[in-house]
Amino acid sequence: MLKISEKITNKKSSFMTLVVATISLFALVYYLIATEWNLVELLRFGLGVIVLWMPLGASLYLLLKRQVQEPIIRFTFSAIASYTLTTLIYFALAIFYLELLFYAGVIAIVIWLIIYSIRKKFWLKTQIKSLSWQQFD
Repeated sequence: MLKISEKITNKKSSFMTLVVATISLFALVYYLIATEWNLVELLRFGLGVIVLWMPLGASLYLLLKRQVQEPIIRFTFSAIASYTLTTLIYFALAIFYLELLFYAGVIAIVIWLIIYSIRKKFWLKTQIKSLSWQQFD
């Protein structure tokens, strides 16, 4: 009887996840249409998010491997911390007109991530069919 109730709970949970994801997607599409975004702006936003937040987020994800064991929690924490720290560091340096120092720091983090991934040989283990962020654990 317990297994049946667990299956029902899992079905309800997956259904609720699907409902929340669908509502979020519709809200995002509505927002983009209401604010008159076009494809170029959407691509620029996506590229900007990747360039600004991914280096610090990826480094935090790797550095927190021992402290936070669950990958999705570590990913979420890294994303939030990356957004917060990137904003704080950029505007703190912008006050002193040192934006180039921020960009140099981002480039240094990207170089460190490349060196780290080469040393750990992530690229040799990567298979295109099963590419996921969890394989970097």
